[in-house]
Amino acid sequence: MKRLFVDLDPTSRLQMLKDNCIATKKHSYSKPYSHDELLAMQQELIDLMMEHQRRKAEFELVRAEYREEMKRIDRDIIANMSGLRDKARTVDEECFIIANLEEGVAEYCNHEGEIVYTRPLEPSERQANLPNITTMTGTTGK
Repeated sequence: MKRLFVDLDPTSRLQMLKDNCIATKKHSYSKPYSHDELLAMQQELIDLMMEHQRRKAEFELVRAEYREEMKRIDRDIIANMSGLRDKARTVDEECFIIANLEEGVAEYCNHEGEIVYTRPLEPSERQANLPNITTMTGTTGK
C-alpha cells in the first residue's frame, strides 16, 4: 500500500494532508488490524467461545428439565380431560367378588356395595359356592 508523507510525525502528516487536499469525504475501506489488535481479538474470541459452550451446556440441562416438566403437565392434562369426558376415574381398590349363580356371573363389589364389574363365572367358582348355599339357607344338609 502506497503512503504519503511517511517521513513526518503523525501531527505534521495530518496537517500536510489537510493543506494539500482538494476536499474531504467519508469513505469506507478495509483497514488492517495491528498485531496487538489481532491478539486482543483472538483472546476475546476464545473467551466468547468458552462462554458460549458453558451457556449451551446450562441451556441443555434446563431444556431437559423443562421437557420433563412439560411431559408431566401433558400427562396431567390428558388425565384431567379424560376424567371430564368420561365423568369418572380409574381407581385400584379392594373389591369383593360375589358369585351370582342365578345369572352365572361373578360380580365385583366395592366397599359401598356397588357392582363395578361383572364377568362369567369360572367352572371352579360354580363348584366352590355349593357349600355356601347350605350355609346361607341355615341348613346343614342333614
